[in-house]
Amino acid sequence: MNTRIYILFSMIFFAGCSSTPSSDSVIASKLAGTWDETPTSNCGVNYHTISFKDSMLELKYVEKGYISQDDARQVLRYNILSTEDEFLRVQLVGETRLDNEGHPVVWHIKPRGNDQYCWGRDDWPKDGCTPPRYKCNSN
Repeated sequence: MNTRIYILFSMIFFAGCSSTPSSDSVIASKLAGTWDETPTSNCGVNYHTISFKDSMLELKYVEKGYISQDDARQVLRYNILSTEDEFLRVQLVGETRLDNEGHPVVWHIKPRGNDQYCWGRDDWPKDGCTPPRYKCNSN
């Protein structure tokens, strides 16, 4: 009986000591930082930062990020819906754009290595992507 308890305790203890990072933390670490629309080392005028808090992804623009011709915001907050193998599924708080079925758009934010990301959508082809954004230095 003591051997069984020791084995069970060991399995529980060592299961919590895994050194493999979860895919959401790997994706978040690739996306967190300062980004711009052009591939230069120094950020342009309207760069943005990506940060994470709880189950939210936040984009903060120096000036404004444009949702549509009539909707520009300095801070964009997204609910993180799920973590997939290579992207996060997110939905903008207050999303007004609709997908092909008339539902608010669900976005895929896709890291491309450590220095680029792009946006896809649930209703786009799997490899569909906006033009990339590039990591930059805001100093």
